[in-house]
Amino acid sequence: MRTVIVRQIDLKDGCKHIMLHEFLVPEFDDNGFYRTAVSLNAFFFGTKKRNWSEKYLFVKVYEFDVPSDYEIERDKKLPIKIHKDLLAFFEHIGYDRKKKKIKDIH
Repeated sequence: MRTVIVRQIDLKDGCKHIMLHEFLVPEFDDNGFYRTAVSLNAFFFGTKKRNWSEKYLFVKVYEFDVPSDYEIERDKKLPIKIHKDLLAFFEHIGYDRKKKKIKDIH
């Protein structure tokens, strides 16, 4: 399992970074890898901007890129919400997997 960290940005409050979300995703040899990889990539990198809502933008960070000193300092101040897996993250942010859209419940 590897850790994915997602930054939540409030679009209505001057693009303020408000929270980090952390969850585990399966490695290549683990059960559930393919489904998780497809869902993760479609959500964050698909052309339909599924990681956007009226209020928030969710950006995947720190999986492969090395953060800058500025990002490290800024993110130290943010609260971290730890989720069991990708589905728990989707449930927390109000992502409707059937409609492929975030419901602004926060």
